[in-house]
Amino acid sequence: MAECAVLGAPDPVRGKVVHALVVLAANVPPSVELAEQMRKTLKRSMSAYKVPCRIDFVDALLRTASDKIMRNRLLLPGHN
Repeated sequence: MAECAVLGAPDPVRGKVVHALVVLAANVPPSVELAEQMRKTLKRSMSAYKVPCRIDFVDALLRTASDKIMRNRLLLPGHN
């Protein structure tokens, strides 16, 4: 993984759930298996409620001129 952003995504039951947008390192193909492996790894070191319910792979994260991630401009897939 090169970088990621973690956001709150709308959820009809819980209100919001943890959703991660991940930029993969060069030559690492995205897959469902990779997302599940990331979740399993995170579960070993974090409380369950902190582990992303969903992980989506993106090409890049929007950034400001000072190189900060523009979290308020990131769109979650399926929540346009």
